[in-house]
Amino acid sequence: MVSYKYQVFRSSCQFIELLNLEFAYLNAVQGRNEERKKPYEDSTALSTAVSDEEIAKYANSTMYIIKALVLESIPDPVLTYYSKQPLARGNLITVPLRGKAVIAFVVSSTPIKETKLSVKHAGYALQPIMGVISEAPIISPRQKLFFERVALRYNIVLPLVLKYALPSPTKTFLHFPSVPIPKRFEGTLSQRLILVPTEAFINHVVTELGDQETIIYKKSLPAKEQRETWIRILSGDPVTVIGLSSALFLPWHSLSSIEIYDADNGLYKNISSPFFETHILVQELAKIHTSSLGDMMYHTTSKIVARQIEYSLIEDKKDPTRRMQRDLFSRLIQNLPQQELQQCNKIIILVNRCGYTPFVLCVSCGYMYRCPKCSVGLVSHENDASRAKRLICHHCRYVEKNPQDICPECHGFLTGFSGVGTEKVTEAFRWILPSHTFFAFDSDTAKTSKKEEAILKQFVESSRGVLVATELVFKHSLPQLDASLIIDTDRMLNIPDFGSEERVFRMIRTLGSSSKHVYICTRDSTRPIFGYINTPEKFFERESGARERYGYPPFVELTKIIYAHSSKESIESTMSTLTARMREFIVSNHFEALLEVSDPSPAFISKINRRFYYHILVRLKKGLTEITDEDLRTRNRLLSLVPRGFTVNIGASSIL
Repeated sequence: MVSYKYQVFRSSCQFIELLNLEFAYLNAVQGRNEERKKPYEDSTALSTAVSDEEIAKYANSTMYIIKALVLESIPDPVLTYYSKQPLARGNLITVPLRGKAVIAFVVSSTPIKETKLSVKHAGYALQPIMGVISEAPIISPRQKLFFERVALRYNIVLPLVLKYALPSPTKTFLHFPSVPIPKRFEGTLSQRLILVPTEAFINHVVTELGDQETIIYKKSLPAKEQRETWIRILSGDPVTVIGLSSALFLPWHSLSSIEIYDADNGLYKNISSPFFETHILVQELAKIHTSSLGDMMYHTTSKIVARQIEYSLIEDKKDPTRRMQRDLFSRLIQNLPQQELQQCNKIIILVNRCGYTPFVLCVSCGYMYRCPKCSVGLVSHENDASRAKRLICHHCRYVEKNPQDICPECHGFLTGFSGVGTEKVTEAFRWILPSHTFFAFDSDTAKTSKKEEAILKQFVESSRGVLVATELVFKHSLPQLDASLIIDTDRMLNIPDFGSEERVFRMIRTLGSSSKHVYICTRDSTRPIFGYINTPEKFFERESGARERYGYPPFVELTKIIYAHSSKESIESTMSTLTARMREFIVSNHFEALLEVSDPSPAFISKINRRFYYHILVRLKKGLTEITDEDLRTRNRLLSLVPRGFTVNIGASSIL
């Protein structure tokens, strides 16, 4: 029996073929009852045939049968309606579906006189379209081809790609003018795309380009501006567009250059569905347009800023004779060059933890305060005004106010604070930098984009400022700094993920490109990563060799299948069954050389808000640039075995 997802995949192939001008009529006209106010009924339950009188009435009038591709995730998205006017292929319309209005593209428009027989034997009541949004085609041929490539690469149906690509809201295309799509571009002028990881980089890029005319494109723009940009690009105007990854889905006609600004930024990978990765999308779009890839960068083969970085390692070895290192951070502060820091006007201190300390431990028995809903420790926070302590879970927002300094396990009187957060770092550095103004930049203080920009603006405008920040700061273009410090480097390097060293290396290089000097705090200065700071090509050569040996991107494509459930026994049983089915598919079809499925395992944070998380890793054992369309179809057949309710992250950048 074919699963639901495999039916969707076959439907995707069907309407891709339809959009390639090989349109075929459905055997039955699909729709719902004539009375729109009635609830939606499944088409298989309808049995009332269309009468001869109704056919004759329609045939004598000017009516058209409309095949429409609805932008919804349903097994067969090509549905049939009728209209009193002819519609062109590619028109954007609204149609009724399941009691609501949905967006659809016109696939074909045929006079009802030519389809009387199919209408008569269909057994369904035709429904009229609800309205015409755009009377002109709004998708170029190359754009359609790009959408098809994205649908195949990420195993999603074409309607969802179209829905993601179109500007929002739908009224963007109201009164859309008739724009002729040029057959070919004449002249030497061309279109250029500059991609940025977040909106915060747009103004920085505009400033760098100077007086050059540019267009900014993002889905948060007013409908009128989105429409004007779409029209200009569709008509072939030679423009330079600055935008997020959504700009790749514009109707490019003569795209000649794609440039990725700050290409090493991890925010180019979508963290929610659809899990598009900008670098992969750029590769696909460039093949269609034969564009020059500009400053194209790709995973571990990426270019890093070539300049030499001035850096120092601040080492503090752990004393093995002490069970708890209560004074560890204090000794680390003492090892810093305090006089040099006091002469700096602009400093960034990177500490990748919020709060005061990330863990609260009992020094006697080792008991740790944990969240009752999640499998993580509670983070200690202190109110600056009252010094009142709170323990907070940063995953489910559970709060324990005014915790006692008595261990609930052994009733000891000493409670130790393990690790450092932004609050503790700020408190400690105020003593050695009393003339500086401190700014906190983390998820607790910068909860919106506007708040992030406001804090950075205050820091830049201050005469002597210190920005205590988490990784959140890399969403923005960093200002010029006198010094930067990386606290707790070892904790980030010890994360059990194949990309941990590369992630820390990029942090060091990014801070070094904006700072006169970088101070790296560590307990082990002999780590190999520190020997490659000024030779990035050697670091990536070493990293690439390790990933090729152990089978990690970019030498394989990694797909992470995630499932969550409130019952641990249920999730273990479900994941084991799915793993067995997938492995049986691989063996029975002799795909062992191409595909590999791991055992199910708990996620790095295995429980969040009383729900357990498990995942399975699927490896497509080919380099990301070597994967063929047939490989993708085979992988999609395997993924069709995944039931609904699972999250499928194709191109996963982490195994955690």
